[in-house]
Amino acid sequence: MASLKSDGIMIEKNSKKTIYVLVLILSVALLMPSEVEAKKGDPHLRLVNPKNKISSKFVPKKLVKIKNLSEYDSKYISRREEIRMEKTAAKQLLKMLKSANTKAGHKFYLYSGYRSYATQKQSCGGQNNAVRNSSGLVTVAAPGTSEHQTGLAIDITGLGNSKSYSYPKKGTPERWLLDNCHKYGFIYRYQGKYSGETGVANEPWHLRYIGVDDAKNLHKLDISFEKYIKNYDKYTTAKVIFKTNKGEFSKEKYSGKSSITKKIKLGKKLKSLPNVERTGFVFKGWYTKKAGGTKISNNTKINKKTILYARWEKEIVDVPEEIENRDINP
Repeated sequence: MASLKSDGIMIEKNSKKTIYVLVLILSVALLMPSEVEAKKGDPHLRLVNPKNKISSKFVPKKLVKIKNLSEYDSKYISRREEIRMEKTAAKQLLKMLKSANTKAGHKFYLYSGYRSYATQKQSCGGQNNAVRNSSGLVTVAAPGTSEHQTGLAIDITGLGNSKSYSYPKKGTPERWLLDNCHKYGFIYRYQGKYSGETGVANEPWHLRYIGVDDAKNLHKLDISFEKYIKNYDKYTTAKVIFKTNKGEFSKEKYSGKSSITKKIKLGKKLKSLPNVERTGFVFKGWYTKKAGGTKISNNTKINKKTILYARWEKEIVDVPEEIENRDINP
């Protein structure tokens, strides 16, 4: 039977079996998460770099013009173009800039938001390669590797200032942003100290939205976004170890175990606690120490690895009055 070759795959013409196999392969490929996809299904955590490229056809959902949002105020924002961003990122940006203006009197110039694949290619002189400086660091990302295509990045400066600074001085609008942006879900994406990991030159004007909780966590850790995503579970979850302390878990699936471990996202509540039992004892709750310590509840927030111990109290058996008063003399 005649065969065709497409992208290195041999296909038998008119073969139902081969068509079925190809459909199955394509289905699996579409279902399996790639490196470029967001961690935990959150599109705001999408990692974009030369190793994690975006399709030329990708356009973010809920893309909006910043000037059309009710939060927009031309009193403290100027723009070079019709800036567009992903809706949540745009709203958080405007909230942040309003705070900067209200609290410190700063005003800003929005330089660039969403860029399509084609626009990014134009920025590279119509080429598919990145523009690099004399040190080999990227100054203009190659099409398909720019965060601007996600709609989550914004290039921004204080009004009247140039983008050609190495790091903003205290008291400047840019410095206010870099010191406070994490509170609104943004990160200083391309810090010079992480150029060895990102491959990108220092860009203090480039902010990237990743969500408030993750931005605050990343700011505290002070690591690159690449490292954060690669070790996401390590940096965003904590182990909570429940020890029965001579008791046993009520659920049959934990039968015979003296302890179980759960992973909880940092800063989140436990929500549920395992049930335990012990013959002749009354369960008094989960505590941070065998003796003493703090009693926790399902509303307790977890911020680090935690070991919890079941607390027991000897059961007191009530003796019926008639038995207690019975004459036991022979």
